[in-house]
Amino acid sequence: MLKASLREQIEHGTNVLPFAYYYVDNTHPRYRMVLHWHEECEFCKIIDGNLQIQIDGITYNGKSGDIFFINSGCLHSAIPNNCIYECFVFDLQFLLKERSSANGFLYGLIYNHKRIVPYMPFATTSAYIQSMLNELLFTLNKKTIGYELKSYGCLYYILGAIEAENLIEDNPNISSESVNKITKLKMAISYIQRSYNKSINLQDICNLLDNTPQSVIRLFKETIGKKPMEYVNSYRIAVACDQLKHLNKNVTQVALDCGFTDVSYFTKVFKKYTNTTPSQFINQFLEEEHKNIL
Repeated sequence: MLKASLREQIEHGTNVLPFAYYYVDNTHPRYRMVLHWHEECEFCKIIDGNLQIQIDGITYNGKSGDIFFINSGCLHSAIPNNCIYECFVFDLQFLLKERSSANGFLYGLIYNHKRIVPYMPFATTSAYIQSMLNELLFTLNKKTIGYELKSYGCLYYILGAIEAENLIEDNPNISSESVNKITKLKMAISYIQRSYNKSINLQDICNLLDNTPQSVIRLFKETIGKKPMEYVNSYRIAVACDQLKHLNKNVTQVALDCGFTDVSYFTKVFKKYTNTTPSQFINQFLEEEHKNIL
């Protein structure tokens, strides 16, 4: 199955409780959310600061209190600005119950006949949805006794309120050309994320998509605002940040493991995307970790 081969390979939650909670600040290895997609749905709540988020090619600028909803299969990425945010990723399939009248609503979302609106600004979102989402995120974060049942209950309440407040829209009729673009982009991104530690050039991506260099560059620029090799480098740097924070490797080893053959060029690209050198990045991270311990 093509789609199955393209999806993000990270497992969210467990088979028993397919819910995953992430608290994201500037110490998180994926603070800057690289472009990706997954079958699960996702709530994103901004605690503080500003977050520029892109969902299927549309850019939103969120601030403290705003909520985003990423429907199943949507390509999304985010650029934080002094931001702290929480993410909750979940599988709608596990909310289906035998002989439940809620199944019709859930099937509409699962089969993409309908979708939840992607942007819920704080100023116009009901206090009820905000409080229930806060309760859900708090429950998943603390994981006290009974949190599994509480999590299911909160999520049902939130989805019920979303339906009651008509925060649902019919999935727009997308042209076959647009569907083809998104499919090709997912293929390219999947290939890059599998092969980032190897040599990748523009022609490799062109061969994969069976398109000319001009067409591939236009596809990337129109949908994510980056040229193909810019995305390759941005993804490599995102992985490098993970490794510099959590693996006992020196800068040279990380550079090589992330597909760079020249350490000085790696440093140059790293500084372009993080505004700091790899060594400075490690020192800043260690300082933040020390503060948290204190």
